[in-house]
Amino acid sequence: MDRERGFALLPEGFCVHFAPDAPSGPWKARLAGLYDRMRDAGRLRAFFYDMDRDPTIGEWLAYAGRPQYRFLIVGDAARDAPLGFLNVEAGRFAHFCTLPAAPRARLVAAGRQALAWAGRSFGIGELFGLTPACYRHALAYVRSAGFTPLARLQKAVYCRGRWRDAVLSRWRRGGGDRREAA
Repeated sequence: MDRERGFALLPEGFCVHFAPDAPSGPWKARLAGLYDRMRDAGRLRAFFYDMDRDPTIGEWLAYAGRPQYRFLIVGDAARDAPLGFLNVEAGRFAHFCTLPAAPRARLVAAGRQALAWAGRSFGIGELFGLTPACYRHALAYVRSAGFTPLARLQKAVYCRGRWRDAVLSRWRRGGGDRREAA
């Protein structure tokens, strides 16, 4: 891991970019490039499901630059092309977004590797995620990446213009209890 440059190689040909100890212009440019890819892939509204519109680039940069976040851009190391990102908030909550840049199996492997790396690098033993229940594709992804559904919460998130149910899931470093409740 190169903390100064904010870069680490992961197994299976993946890499992760993260904010270096002193975030600078190159990190902001990398985030702006990710925003463009998310916009082009139609992922902005899906990720920012509580907004009634796509966020602006300024709103995106403000979101990604919050000091309580560990923001990781996960990519294909050979091409240094982003596959998506993992955002760890306050060391307890995970937010994912994948790009249609690779087959699903490769995106799942990237998510698993990013979670394992974040767990080791930041001393995280477990993470929680809240996913709109209507996002079946996202729920299938987080399950495949290693999260276990714990509960379905009624009308817990504002999504696509109304309050909807959400699924609370947990990831544990090393696997942990795999029983499903939702």
